[in-house]
Amino acid sequence: MNKSRGFTLLEVMITVVIIAVLATIAVTSYSGYACRSKQANAHTSLKALQLAMEQYRSRVGAYFPSSSNLEELPGADMYQTTTPHYTLTIINSSQMAFTARATCRPSDATRCNLDSDARSDEWEINQDGTLTNISNDCD
Repeated sequence: MNKSRGFTLLEVMITVVIIAVLATIAVTSYSGYACRSKQANAHTSLKALQLAMEQYRSRVGAYFPSSSNLEELPGADMYQTTTPHYTLTIINSSQMAFTARATCRPSDATRCNLDSDARSDEWEINQDGTLTNISNDCD
């Protein structure tokens, strides 16, 4: 009686296919989480900027001018004008309203493109604290 031990080729191939499917699911899921975590950095910085703008308005009576250097805004230590992936700018501001934008840093195209496709990522916030996605790179 000759009993051979081991796995057949079919068993090995089925195992490899199962591992490949599970790896594909894991990588896809991880990529989405990584991209959204980078966006969370922009959200946090924009919310902190909105708070600094509100504090400036309560002291001066108008929002910080969009033509000024953002680092001169009192309370600039609360937020980062440049994060690893985004640059913050004030697009427009007046006595009653402002809009600020977090734009992917053009100086580093690999970081700007969060998930390695053709789109970049941009977010805006207004005086009400409403975050708007202008261009979503995580879709």
